[in-house]
Amino acid sequence: MTYFFPALPEVILTLAILWMLIVGVVFKRRAQELVFFLAKVALLGSFIALYYIPSLRDITFNGQFLSDSFAVFGKYIAGICALIVLLNVRGHQAFYRIQNFEFPILLLLATLGMFTLVSANDFLSMFIGLELQSLSLYVLIGLHHEEANVTEAVIKYFVLGAIATGFILFGISFIYGFSGTTNFGVLEQVLVTNPPMGYAFLVGLALIICGFAFKVSAAPFHMWAPDVYQGTPYPIMLFLTTAPKITVLAFLMRFLCGPVYHGLEKWQPILIALALASMIFGAVATLMQTNIRRFLAYASISSVGFSLIGIALASEDGLRSSLFYTVLYIVAVLGFLSCIMILLRRGFAVEDIYDLRGLATERPVLACAIAVLVLSMSGLPPFPGFLGKLFLLQSVVGAEYYVVAIVMVLSTVLAAYYYLNILKVMFFDTAKAPFTALLSVNMTMNYLVVGASIGILFLLIFLPKLLLNWVGLAAAIIFYA
Repeated sequence: MTYFFPALPEVILTLAILWMLIVGVVFKRRAQELVFFLAKVALLGSFIALYYIPSLRDITFNGQFLSDSFAVFGKYIAGICALIVLLNVRGHQAFYRIQNFEFPILLLLATLGMFTLVSANDFLSMFIGLELQSLSLYVLIGLHHEEANVTEAVIKYFVLGAIATGFILFGISFIYGFSGTTNFGVLEQVLVTNPPMGYAFLVGLALIICGFAFKVSAAPFHMWAPDVYQGTPYPIMLFLTTAPKITVLAFLMRFLCGPVYHGLEKWQPILIALALASMIFGAVATLMQTNIRRFLAYASISSVGFSLIGIALASEDGLRSSLFYTVLYIVAVLGFLSCIMILLRRGFAVEDIYDLRGLATERPVLACAIAVLVLSMSGLPPFPGFLGKLFLLQSVVGAEYYVVAIVMVLSTVLAAYYYLNILKVMFFDTAKAPFTALLSVNMTMNYLVVGASIGILFLLIFLPKLLLNWVGLAAAIIFYA
């Protein structure tokens, strides 16, 4: 038990997935209901296990697996996102044609991959976690082949994802050839004792960074995101836009600020270039979007740029600011998508920004909720998302990266136009068709998620230390463990 205890959440999820597969085959008619219930119980069980895992660093499975407060933080965020999707999707199963018991199984498999990725202490365990996450997401999106554009989305996601995986594997082979190890702890010792990095190592490191830049849709490796988001049903978008973001960024933080920290002057310019390209391109491209899903894709690209800047600083303050901003953005996106899932026009899901016309007249409370969440995503003061960008800006200015700080401000101002346009459409335009509700759709959980998102965001305005202390503990252990 001592050997397995650090990985207890992963063990719980693995056993639950195996049981769910058996239940799905045996209880054919009641399989969907039972499997959804088991998935929720498994996630709650993993949360309890995470609570009892010590915050100090613990390495097990022959150096492959690492557990500490940073890993626990990333797993909590990913697990909460998965639980929200499971709770949210139950009322929309018929509407989004989610009629198979494989949906929660694939969701847990993706979550298991994310948990493994966050705790990876070796290239092998990292690759297993990353591929388990990615392959599960490919199939999860492909399950809904009746939806428009799904086939195109899955093919692009799979093919481009395979290319990104090739980049990562090629990079690992270069680093292994240089150091003779795949373990992060041994790799750090090699770099400390042999400071000059060969060209092979630098090429491998660049390839790995590029591969992970694809996974978080950072420019110029973003080309899959708009099409994939457009073909993904909203319940899965809740997961796709949140959980993978935090786990992949968490791995980059651990890897770049851990074993390869001594090569800071080599990889920092690459990360800063990716961050600046993402912020600028995301802000500019968002201005031309009217489709809500594509808008979220480009907004996500821009937000990744801000998160990467915190990692590029390679300091405790930078990581803390990056984590704080990323969590605030995830909370706002969860609330915004839950609002969109509540709205229907002529019995169809809202697809276009201009479908929101007249929302303030028909549903003023929901319009106000969307306004708060959208403005939080934009990072404009005095809304909660502003705190995340403010802390990042302070970290950047403190590190004397003044050009980066100027780009951060300009991209925020540029993107504000589009966010404010959503408010204009809701509050000042006239609706062409009334909003309807399907009696078969239970919106209770959507309203709870929206209320919780807004509540958390406003709570953090007055008590930001509630989150800052948590992310501070997570960031500190990377540098001082």
